[in-house]
Amino acid sequence: MNLMQYEPFSQLEKFFQAFEKGSKDLGWVLASDVYETDTHLVVRFALPGIDTKKLNITVEGDVLRISGTTALDKEDSNNNYYIREIRQGNFQKAIQLPKKVKSETASAEYKHGILTISLEKDEAKKINVKVTTD
Repeated sequence: MNLMQYEPFSQLEKFFQAFEKGSKDLGWVLASDVYETDTHLVVRFALPGIDTKKLNITVEGDVLRISGTTALDKEDSNNNYYIREIRQGNFQKAIQLPKKVKSETASAEYKHGILTISLEKDEAKKINVKVTTD
């Protein structure tokens, strides 16, 4: 009779390795702020060191979508990291805007690692509804 030694921690390690492999393609989550002024909705994203040519920003109805990629530093591949928390790779985020906006007036500015998107608020339209009877 052969006995095999059971190593529960090795099974746990395999589980976490599989989880990491499966989640690498999901990208990372952007930190964001959404606030309003008298005339605009403003959305800010923390994106230090981003190449703005690799950004894609769209507004569809009341949803703002942003996606892009940060360059992986090829020189880093030879380094042996002890801690690596700076995000790299693909990212995407969709934000449900709390107010209607005029999407054609959207503008974006990138300064000091912060992307600021400004969207002019659309005024709510008052419509009188006529009631008919039979």
